[in-house]
This record gives sequence, C-alpha cells and structure tokens, in this order.
Amino acid sequence: MIKKTTVLMQVTLPVFQMKIASFMLFLLMIILTWLLLVYFSYDLSLYYLYQFLPFFAQLLNIALMLVLLITIVYLYNQFYQKYFKRSITLKLHQQGISLDSSTEANFFSWQELIQIQLQQRHTQIHSFNLLSKSKPYQQFFYFNSWMWPVSLTQQHTDFLNFWKKLEALAKQQQLQRISNANINKKTHINIISLIADQQALTAFQRKQKWITTGFILVILTSFSLFIASLLWHEFNDGSINLPHQQTQSISGTNFETFQNQVYIFKQGQGTFLLPQVSADQFTGLALSNLPNRADELYSNVGKTAQHVYWQNHILSQLKPAQTLYLGNDFSKDHQQVYFRDKHLVNANAADFAAILHPTFNALVYFYAKDDQQVYYKTKALTDLNPQQSQAFPNSSQYIHDHRYVYYQDTKLDKLNAQQTQIFKGSNRFSQNLNLATDGQSFYLNDHPLPHIAEYKFWGTTSVDTAHLQLLGSQSSEPYPGNFSYLFVDQQHVYVYDEFYQQLKVLYHFQQPVRLKVLADRHLSDGQHSYIITEKLYRTKGRSSGTTTHGFKISLIREQDQQIMAQYFTRNPSALKLSNLIDNREIK
Repeated sequence: MIKKTTVLMQVTLPVFQMKIASFMLFLLMIILTWLLLVYFSYDLSLYYLYQFLPFFAQLLNIALMLVLLITIVYLYNQFYQKYFKRSITLKLHQQGISLDSSTEANFFSWQELIQIQLQQRHTQIHSFNLLSKSKPYQQFFYFNSWMWPVSLTQQHTDFLNFWKKLEALAKQQQLQRISNANINKKTHINIISLIADQQALTAFQRKQKWITTGFILVILTSFSLFIASLLWHEFNDGSINLPHQQTQSISGTNFETFQNQVYIFKQGQGTFLLPQVSADQFTGLALSNLPNRADELYSNVGKTAQHVYWQNHILSQLKPAQTLYLGNDFSKDHQQVYFRDKHLVNANAADFAAILHPTFNALVYFYAKDDQQVYYKTKALTDLNPQQSQAFPNSSQYIHDHRYVYYQDTKLDKLNAQQTQIFKGSNRFSQNLNLATDGQSFYLNDHPLPHIAEYKFWGTTSVDTAHLQLLGSQSSEPYPGNFSYLFVDQQHVYVYDEFYQQLKVLYHFQQPVRLKVLADRHLSDGQHSYIITEKLYRTKGRSSGTTTHGFKISLIREQDQQIMAQYFTRNPSALKLSNLIDNREIK
C-alpha cells in the first residue's frame, strides 16, 4: 500500500455526484409526474380553451402541456440541487490524488488510475471524472445541476488552479494528455483527458461498448417481440380470405359456401371455417316471409343433421330436427332455448318467442319472451308483462309494456310507459345517445338527466325538474344537423355536453320567467323570442385530413339578432384521457 505524503494542493468544491440509479429514478419521476398531471388537466384546460379559441385550442393546449413539463423539470432540478449537492475535497499528493467527503475518503495512486478527465463548456467547468482500477471504479462529479448551469464561482477558479497543478504533476509521472478542444469548436465543449494506463482504458472502453450494444439489442429485441406478439394476436385469429367471386352466400344469413365447405362471416373479425361441415348437408336458418316486416338480415344460425350452429359454435343441447330459428339471435327446440351460444336454462321453450322489431330487420334488437317473462339477451326482465311488451318504432334499444320502460336491460323507473317518447341519437357525431322522456322525467340512455347543472366556467345550480322542458333534440339533416339535447326550466337554458357527460347552463335569466318552448330550438320568455343555432368547427391538415372539433351553440334573440350566450361542446368521439382508465361513457 502506497502511503500518502504531504498534500501539495487541495480544493474543496460543492458538487453533484451523478449515479445512474438516481438519474434514472429522477427521470422516471419526472415522466410519471408529468403524465399524471396531463391526465388530470388535459381535458379540463382544453375545455376552457375551446370556449375562447376553438380553432387554436388543441395547439395551445399542447403548448400548455409542454410548459407544464418544463415547470416540472425545473422543480425537480431545484429538489435535486437542495438534497443531492455535497462537498468534496480534492487533495493532490506526490504519489496520487485523494477524494474526501463527509461519508468516505479514497486515495488513488498513479499506478491505480486509468484516466482523469475534465469537461468544460463555454470555458465553464462542467464535470470531473475519475476512472481507476480499484473500487470505486468510476466516479462522476458535476459542478452544475443536470439542467441549468450555475454562474462561475471562486471554487471554479480554485479548481482550475488545482487542475493546472495536477497536469504538471501528471506530466512528471508521464501520463498522456489528450485534448479535443480543436475538434469541438462549434459545440464549445473541451474535454481534457490524463491517461495513466492506455491498455486498461482501451479494455474498459471495449467492455462499455459491448455492454451498451447488448443493452440496446435487448431493448430492440424485447420491443420487436412485443410488437410481433401484438400483430400475431391481431391477425392470427383463424380468419380465412376467400375468393368472393367464387363463393355463394346462403340467403338471409352470414354463412357462405366454397368448394363444398361452409364459412361464417363475423362482422369486424373476418371469415371462419365450420370444421367438418359439408355445404350440401348444411341448412342456413333465417326469418323470411314475415307478414308485417321485411325479412331478417344476417342470421348466424344454421344446422346439419348432427348439430345446430351459431356462427361456428355448436349448440350442443339443441336437436337439429326440432330446432327453429326465432330471430334476434334466439334459437330453440322443443325443450331448450339459446341466445347465440348461451343456454337459457330457465326459459320455457314451448312458449318462447322473439319479440320482433316492427322496423329494424338487422340484428340489433335482442328481446324475447316466454309465458312468464321478457328477456334481453340472456337476462330476464321480470317486471315486464310478456303479453303487453313491445318495441318503440323508432328505436332498437328500448322495450315497454303498459307500466314500465326498459333501456336494454335497465329499468327506467320514473317514466310513465304510456306517455314515453324516444328521441334517437341520430346526429352523426353523437355516440348513440338516446333520450327517453314522458314530459316529467328524462333519461339519457340508462342514466337520469343530472339534477345539478354546471355554469360555463364555475359554479353550479339545481335544475327545476318540475318545470323542465325539452327544447331541442338531435338530428342529422340538414347537414351537419343539430348536435345537442337542450332543456329549459323557468330561469335557465341548458345544454347536455355529451363529451363531458354534464348538464351545462347555456343562459341564466336574471328573474324567473315562464319560458315557453315554441318549436325545436325556439323559445320565448313572454317578451322576446329566442332561437338556438349550432355551428360546426372543423380544421383541415395536410396529412391528418379533416378534424372535427365540435359545435358552438349560440342563443340568439330574434328581435335584434343579439347573441345572448355561447357554449362550445366537443366532438364526443374525440380522445378523452380520463376514459383511458375510468371509462364512464353512457352505454
């Protein structure tokens, strides 16, 4: 062991010792913090920007998120400076160099050193690195924090004097000095290296190169395998591409034949083979020759002498000779009932029948009944009277008897079935948002209309449900149609924001008045009449095509065409970050 001799020169410096683990932790924390804040603030900030600048809202919101990122980086940098700065004392001896701190002291002789390196930027000291043959093998000391440089201090000047003395002593020890100042004039980066053992340095650099290359290869391989796995699951679904010019469809069904084999077309998935089924032995079952409605389209049920099929699933408990297709994806024989490939255990097969919709003949209406109850798919709706249950002519999602109304399998308790009207979500930008009302209660799909409305920017108010009226519903014509459901009570005009799923106050009358709905989107307060217009906002990009941002809804006083209030509602199909984790869409 080489003993340390008299200290020739020493300097004490405040530095930031950078370690890979701490750096990666800070980087991960910055990313996670930013993503978390973006998740909670993106839609909210975009809401306010759309109210003022609809055309530039998205661009400004992206800029705002970048400002948020810079702010987070700055705050983490301040935290890093406060808790990771420490002082080290560099001591120069005739036999080597020592690094002392409050927690440890290390001495490196010239024979133990591989390289000492100083990096400067714009004549300012950036970092001091030391590589040795013994532990700790490699150390990085940064004079600045990892984001913003600090101003030159007396300590920097002292260190430059220390470095000059170190260079002089290294020259006596025949250490090789290399500087790339001339190479990097454009970047103003000057790296000075004092090499004690070129062979050891070359071996170390080779090892680092292999480690880096291996790490990159592992990442690329893992990413490639992940993408390949996704593509495999996406495209290797067993579907088959058939020459459609040579296939023959089985009338009224999704089945088709090719080379004496039977295939089923699944919407959105592809074409699949029914194994061990010959086309000449297969019969497609479909509803035809209906007295009051067009034939049903796209049946998925068929049979051979041995089995009954729903798509390519065998309905094992049905006897083919007795099987009937009822419509709406329901099938039965004398004892068993199936919805698609699900067995309805408690259904009475003898009296079981599909409730056919009077208008819609595609597979969109999934109600059936026996002598005891009504079924939506496989769920029994016990409150409905099977003998009185029927569809609403303009909607494929509702059923009712003389007492109750159901949306799919959810009972809308407060509706009077005999007075209920259905307003179908018919605007092309809506996400199938239907309105059911008996004039007293209102339901959007299976959710009651909110009893609390929010003002445009802040504050809430209670909805006067006793005097609530429907002011406007959705429509598609004339293009672009009417997008929103609108309501009024004695003092407020409301718009239901489908994107945020909230009831918003479009306009507040100062005194309670008797607002009267004159026609769709046309009302009167007794003194003036008002109309509501909706303007579509779209932008065109060179590569992204047309982007539909939403509608600006305006309340206009007819007498002088004064705009009383405006509200911008976003396109419901636009990306909503909160739905990535918490999907609260109205079904």
